[in-house]
Amino acid sequence: MRTTACWAACVCLAGLAWGAAGEKQPYGARAEQVTKYVQEHFWDARRGLYRGFHPPREGKLPYAFMWDNGVQFSVLTAAARKRPDEYLPVLGKYFGGLDAHWDASRSPAGYQPYLAGPGGGDDRYYDDNAWMAIDFVYAYELTKEARYLRRAEEVLRFVWSGWDEKLGGGVYWHVSRDGRDEKAQKGVCSNATAACGLLRLARQKAGRDRDELIARARRAVAWTRKHLQDADKLYMDHVSPRGGQVQRHKWTYNTGMMVRCHLLLHELTGSPADLTEAVAVGRAAEAFVDPQTGAYRDAPFFSHLLAEADLELYRATRDKHFLDRARRTAEHYWQTWQTKKPDALKAVAGIARLLWLVADADRPPGRPDSPGKGTK
Repeated sequence: MRTTACWAACVCLAGLAWGAAGEKQPYGARAEQVTKYVQEHFWDARRGLYRGFHPPREGKLPYAFMWDNGVQFSVLTAAARKRPDEYLPVLGKYFGGLDAHWDASRSPAGYQPYLAGPGGGDDRYYDDNAWMAIDFVYAYELTKEARYLRRAEEVLRFVWSGWDEKLGGGVYWHVSRDGRDEKAQKGVCSNATAACGLLRLARQKAGRDRDELIARARRAVAWTRKHLQDADKLYMDHVSPRGGQVQRHKWTYNTGMMVRCHLLLHELTGSPADLTEAVAVGRAAEAFVDPQTGAYRDAPFFSHLLAEADLELYRATRDKHFLDRARRTAEHYWQTWQTKKPDALKAVAGIARLLWLVADADRPPGRPDSPGKGTK
């Protein structure tokens, strides 16, 4: 357990974004600086796509994979809320460019990890697609453009097709490793992300459609808790449906996504048990903090998702501990970005996303995703 003195030292080291007079430093300006760097070095406006690396890595395909695209699309939704005139056009162009990944040759249609060729044939990942569904609902909330909501529904149809009853349920990681494959796995990354996407979509629905989306999400959350939540409340990575072996490594983003699922369930159903669970898991996530930096230990493209959960916990509870933890992580990644800029899109995008979210930390809970003004 970290002592009070050590905790204070971590806070000082991390350089919380507060000046001597208590004034906030401009996280929004920092977020915009990193985002402009991405636009300058990774964006291909002609294709409407982002490159995976800058400078290009020898032997690597030029454009980003869908995992990277999911992180970057979330950057643009966050940026567009603060700077709609500048970033909404980029968001729309990017959305169209991603059709180069869309494989409609197989049913249900879904995104391939790399650019789709004639007739498809590449593997498809359920978690990659679920990230995009969450992003597209954000984009719909920002713009009210029906194309984003339609694609979110299509994508979630594909994601849910990855559910079967082996091991009592659960969504597989990707298509080629289903229940017939000895290396098949069902993990938090596919199930919590699917549940979050379903719940985000449920916000936009009513009646039976809404109830069905919530019920599916509840099933995915319950399955994940049963099979992958450890005694310390944190989440292990995945389980093999064939043998039941659990891969016990714990990633920040897996735990963060489950926190967000419980908060969404609380918002949509009023369940106090879900809020209690979200807070308990959020407090357990202290185990992910690096005592040397006060920030989360994983790379930005993982940790920004747990920091986002912290910000949602803060909005739901007004417990400043969660806000401070997200700020420390943002500050640490800002400082490391200034020292050495990563060459991978998803790494830079993870930093930008977190900075935009922290800049927007004081917005109210509920349905916040409409264009705002200015930055902090």
